[in-house]
Amino acid sequence: MAAISFCNTKYVRLWPVLILLSVALLLVWRNLQQAQKLASSKIVGHTSVGLLLSNDSKPSSLSADFHLAYDHHPKFIRREDSVRTKELRSLLKCRDRSLRFQRLQHGDFWLLQNLVLGRRSREVGCAESVTYTTNGDFTFFDNLEMVVSRWRAPVSFAIHTPGYDLNTTLDAIRYVRNCLPESDSIKDWVSFHVYFPNQHMPDYVPYDEAEVLLYPHMCTLANGSLVSPPYTRIPTTESYKSRANLTYPINVGRNIARLAANTHFIFACDIELYPSVGLRRPIPGHGGPETTVSLHWIRGSAEGCILCPSSRSKRVSKCRRIRTNCCPSIGSSRHRCSI
Repeated sequence: MAAISFCNTKYVRLWPVLILLSVALLLVWRNLQQAQKLASSKIVGHTSVGLLLSNDSKPSSLSADFHLAYDHHPKFIRREDSVRTKELRSLLKCRDRSLRFQRLQHGDFWLLQNLVLGRRSREVGCAESVTYTTNGDFTFFDNLEMVVSRWRAPVSFAIHTPGYDLNTTLDAIRYVRNCLPESDSIKDWVSFHVYFPNQHMPDYVPYDEAEVLLYPHMCTLANGSLVSPPYTRIPTTESYKSRANLTYPINVGRNIARLAANTHFIFACDIELYPSVGLRRPIPGHGGPETTVSLHWIRGSAEGCILCPSSRSKRVSKCRRIRTNCCPSIGSSRHRCSI
């Protein structure tokens, strides 16, 4: 009798465990079903949008001239590294890495790192060039064309996009990549990163780069006149940041742009400060992005007082010495030098 009561007590204790396991399995099954539905709906949605755009191949005279902004990244064949690039890589002990899209949590912000990649900058080697790192919001896009036209090398651009400012930012990205005289250079060199606070999430967040570039952009109207840039249509006072009375997290933007670069050397600069003409120029005999930098461009601020070396070892030590003397507040724990 005692044995029977003991068994009954044992089974009674197991019932809650079995119930919890059943509930857990049910929740897992339900989540898998929802994930499958979302995946199938996304595929159908992308297919239907693509069909809609392809069928609208003959716009009427009253409609605007639309272009499909989806870009298939061409495969750039990397040339063999020069002797000085190999020497610099061995001195720096850096490793080449390709840029890739990532969804990250950056403190109190959500980050879509490398949401839109530069076609050429994505494969630049760690010792092959210098990345211009900058930050801003959609109101700063009018400076991007001038920066890229003078730099002609990788640019890492971190953009603050709280709330509905993300929609304007995505329109601005599509516009500068397709509607400006320097659009090809922007496509080649600029990588865009967007970030927004946890408490000011946008209603719509793109899934990846393909979704951003899938939607059409408009450059000219039916009468041939140019469409005004989207970043000039909305007054600053009407932005989500202004209406929500948010402060601009400048240090967050700087760090995001800096950490996203795939080159060892960076040039951290405000986007409104344009590089001097001839500051960055290709090394003679090489048509690629490998870079030598003139050392005459010196600023007195923490943003521009650091010089980038050439690939010779004595220049590397000189860079570290200038870094310590010119901007002691920045410190020299890392060998990641700006110009």
